[in-house]
Amino acid sequence: MKIRFKNLKVLYFDLNFDEPMPMCLFKQVAEMDNLKLISGSWNPCWMIDSNWKNLEKIILDVSFLQDSHHSGNDYLHIDPKASKWHISFPNLKEATLNVGKHNFLYSSFKAIILGSKQLENLNICFEGQNSIRQFDETDFENQLKTVKNLNLKTLSLTCTTRGQPIPCKSLLSLVKKCPNLKQINFDLMPDQLKLFQEIG
Repeated sequence: MKIRFKNLKVLYFDLNFDEPMPMCLFKQVAEMDNLKLISGSWNPCWMIDSNWKNLEKIILDVSFLQDSHHSGNDYLHIDPKASKWHISFPNLKEATLNVGKHNFLYSSFKAIILGSKQLENLNICFEGQNSIRQFDETDFENQLKTVKNLNLKTLSLTCTTRGQPIPCKSLLSLVKKCPNLKQINFDLMPDQLKLFQEIG
């Protein structure tokens, strides 16, 4: 049995004090359409920590209700490599993530790009000065070397201020691993655009 949610609204606040969510709660979910996740926590876990082994499609909008007790830099003391800060989506094919101002760590991005072997369409949008936090260019290059090809067909990484959510060089390396890629949405400088035109 596969479950599909539409227009689901989930509110979670400081996960350090709430009861932990059962890991098996969403294991049968195949599609989440227009999920609104409202977080009142500085916690950089952008998604509900659960079992998402069957999830194929997700459209997500995150609202981050930051309070006066936590500064915008609280994520800096978090170890982005800790398993708690990324979630596995092994069968994900399509994802549209409007992260807004919520923390979205490099470990989460890497888990989606490299851990979702079926992924064809990825769209992540940030707001203001937000971007993929603690992006590790060296690690990303090394991780891509272990991958033959990725299945991405469309890739959109944007910010409302026309910033670059990941370094251009890392994007270029990613694109070279995607032979089926047909569309990219990313704000490039004119000199950067030439690099992408050269690889067709």
